[in-house]
Amino acid sequence: MMKHPLHHHHLLTTISFLLILLLINPVNSEWEWASDWEYIPPLYACSPTISNCSPNTNECLANPNHPQSTTDAECAACHSDQKYWPCDVDGLCYCWDKTTSQIPPAPSTRHYDSGKGLNISKVDPCDIITETVFKTMAPQAFPPYSYSGFCAAVRKYNKNHPTEGVFNMGNIDQQKSELASYFGNALHESDEFRAGREYLMCADRIELGGEVYCRPCDVSSFDWDLMKCPVGASLASGGRAFNSYCSSNLAPPEGCECDDVYERSESGPMAGYVKANQVYFGRGSIQLSWNYNYIRASVALTGAPQTFCQRPDLVATNEEYAWGAGLFYWMENIKNDKTCHQSVLLDEDFGLTLDNINGGLECPADDYGWHGKAVQLRLNRYCRAASAIGVKDLLSLDGCMGMDMRMRQCLDEGTCKDCKAWEGKLKLPDEVVVTDSEAAADDGNSNGGNGNKKKDKEKNKQNGNAANDVPISKKKKEKEEKEKNKQQAAAAAAAAAANGNTDNDKDELQS
Repeated sequence: MMKHPLHHHHLLTTISFLLILLLINPVNSEWEWASDWEYIPPLYACSPTISNCSPNTNECLANPNHPQSTTDAECAACHSDQKYWPCDVDGLCYCWDKTTSQIPPAPSTRHYDSGKGLNISKVDPCDIITETVFKTMAPQAFPPYSYSGFCAAVRKYNKNHPTEGVFNMGNIDQQKSELASYFGNALHESDEFRAGREYLMCADRIELGGEVYCRPCDVSSFDWDLMKCPVGASLASGGRAFNSYCSSNLAPPEGCECDDVYERSESGPMAGYVKANQVYFGRGSIQLSWNYNYIRASVALTGAPQTFCQRPDLVATNEEYAWGAGLFYWMENIKNDKTCHQSVLLDEDFGLTLDNINGGLECPADDYGWHGKAVQLRLNRYCRAASAIGVKDLLSLDGCMGMDMRMRQCLDEGTCKDCKAWEGKLKLPDEVVVTDSEAAADDGNSNGGNGNKKKDKEKNKQNGNAANDVPISKKKKEKEEKEKNKQQAAAAAAAAAANGNTDNDKDELQS
């Protein structure tokens, strides 16, 4: 059907009006983060004419950190100016200068939203995290977690990863937000930067002949007051083979070679102790564990797999590596197709970072057992870091189901004192309610594990019975004493924070 000429006239008038409005009142580019994203055209990988990747001094290699998979042989064709796959996929192949360490690029923010990405900031992250800010966030930090070590690790990582760096992408608000998210998690994972090694595995240790020996222990036997594993309680006592954190079927490049480890002596002062450099337990600011994770971190941080494969305890003794292990995890561990770095910049979600780091134990963020309390401790540390760094707003908590309710709860109970300053800016539930899963867990805890009561919330509400929606702070008083002893046994904040990642989602680094 033909339109009347007046339709065209009105359309032109409307378009002209909108253009005038934009000229008079342009969009404020600082209102939203999205304005800092811009289309960045892909560089054809390893092109000698476009990317200045000369075949004489460089090799074109497959990037193992890319969501797509390819091979070095397929990427080699890019040196001939090939303009199709895999050379036209941003970051799938990379140019390696043979005079430098062979370190693949980190997963990029440019692989999302039709090629849009963030530019590298000119602001040094350590101009934001000054030594004063660091001491405000972490007043109890001690070696290997020094301020100078942090700055050295960040600068080294960004030098080795020039296309996608840590804490240096986007504008200063985005940098601050990522720094606060990282420190909120790392403060919790490292027990306020006091634990270089996982407590259960190596808090009880001896140095002999320049080597560190650890007496690994289980949580029920460990003496948390003395930070010792009693004689005979070592996981390596009595000639038993100790093989935790070792997937012995893997060999380089998939994993460091490892095997059963035995105690140095079956009797005497060295009974139950194993050599630290033979075991791949948790170490670092976001604790690195398992032989297949150590080899990837070693390549990402040093360019050589043997660095940490041969001496994994370097991650607990070398300041740059202790911090670097956390940076590697933050930038390169993928869960649900994204890293922590990407979850902050792409989704603006702190909850997703927790799900990546310890989601197997803390997401959903239910309110029972130690891990329910651990979520609150992590939130408080995030708030402390955010205030010290001066972020404008906290990120969403949606990525970890129930995390907003734990924030509401700890604000109501006064246990998240560092979050009080943010209370008016947070979108939280008006009242924390006990969920069906939490109620069932409570019944199980108080009835010898036979808690199988099923509550129908909708039916209760229809009958005017809000018993199931009582604020959790009231119900908590009724079970406080029952929970107290259980929490003390396994959950001193320091102990659980430093040992809480032995069976979490870090296994995904293998994929």
